Amino acid sequence: MEVNITVDENTDKAKKLFSFLKELGLGYTPKKITAKEAALGIGRKATDEELDEYLERCMKGKLTDLDELK
Repeated sequence: MEVNITVDENTDKAKKLFSFLKELGLGYTPKKITAKEAALGIGRKATDEELDEYLERCMKGKLTDLDELK
């Protein structure tokens, strides 16, 4: 069975929940925030690693001149 639960991983309650799941021998996988989610502020607070990845993608991406958009 798979159960999806949305929690802020940085809160004390979430840390206790993860500890409890680990004690029970249950596996869990935190959802990694995508660059798009970090940019738009969707989901939980992004980790430093996720923000670094987003900024790196921005720096390597092609910039578009707003005057070129129609």
